[in-house]
Amino acid sequence: MNWQYAPRSGPRRPREVKAVPTNAQLKIGRALDLFNASEHPRTVAGLARTLGPPQAGAVTSDSSAAEVVLTIAWELSWYQFCVDLSDGREPVRLRVENGDTLFTNRYEVGQVLTMPVAHGDGRYTADETTLDRLEGEGQVVLRYVPSGGETDRYWSPNGSMRAIAGIVNASGNVLGLMPHPERAMDTLLGSSDGIGMFESMLARVAA
Repeated sequence: MNWQYAPRSGPRRPREVKAVPTNAQLKIGRALDLFNASEHPRTVAGLARTLGPPQAGAVTSDSSAAEVVLTIAWELSWYQFCVDLSDGREPVRLRVENGDTLFTNRYEVGQVLTMPVAHGDGRYTADETTLDRLEGEGQVVLRYVPSGGETDRYWSPNGSMRAIAGIVNASGNVLGLMPHPERAMDTLLGSSDGIGMFESMLARVAA
């Protein structure tokens, strides 16, 4: 993630957007998670010991769909932090929802995988009837989960409906997904969790 102090003189030039949530609430939530995981809260805490408790606010940027501006203010001074969400190199976490498919039979249901994404603003959308049918027939294979791997709520890095990351067709022989398992084949690449998908196909074909 790229952090920069946002000067009062004007906004930074927007960058290419990659894997950015499309919903404002999702963006702000993601930005707050990143801010809290950075070194900046320690800076704010140090200032608060001198200046007292601050007021804080967060808004999406008018100049870039990939940025959220956090404002930390005291009576006589304030700081702004610009959180850039556009770094598509960050991997995402996926929960296996169906472990009995051609592509996922080497995983356990509920297993959390790490894989990279490389799309711009793509996300899965469908009407509620279609979503209910996919859920009911077990065609939702992978679902996004937060970076901590929590499995008690829906979350996605791009606003995908019901956090859907991958689905199979009714016959189970076609998988559509946004993450890239072929780029998660070795720990040197950051994750080897993609191997299981290819091993699943080999195992089913060899059976």
